[in-house]
Amino acid sequence: WRALPPDDPVARQAGRMAPPIHVSFAAGASVTFRFKGTRLGLIGLKGADNGEFRVTVDDLPAETGTFFDRHSLPGRHVMKPWFSAHRLADTEHRVRIELLGTTIDKAAVMRGVAVEVAGHEAFRPHGLYLCGLLLEGEMVAPPAARE
Repeated sequence: WRALPPDDPVARQAGRMAPPIHVSFAAGASVTFRFKGTRLGLIGLKGADNGEFRVTVDDLPAETGTFFDRHSLPGRHVMKPWFSAHRLADTEHRVRIELLGTTIDKAAVMRGVAVEVAGHEAFRPHGLYLCGLLLEGEMVAPPAARE
């Protein structure tokens, strides 16, 4: 994981209102933390270079997500939320967010959009830009990253 400085082109695209941004392109890179509360969400940046991530809360079934969508254009990174579907008891929870090594079929997602995905360098990387956590509750142990 690396922090993007404010003058980084991706950070500038996200805008001045974006929280600090951390990024990894290494499959298996993860962030773990603990919180007490009932809801969990993430704020990330969507862009052409997004990959898939997995969120595991306690021993609940893992959820897979991505910030990539049909509006993820080369040279454009904007904030996007993701929310867990799990309704949690108001207790302490262990959370792990991991960048997966799977490849998103970006051409299928972009079908019908006037953007050529095949052969376009901007769509090749599969990374994860994390900006923040959305918690209905409170942090117990701050995020710790592992590459």
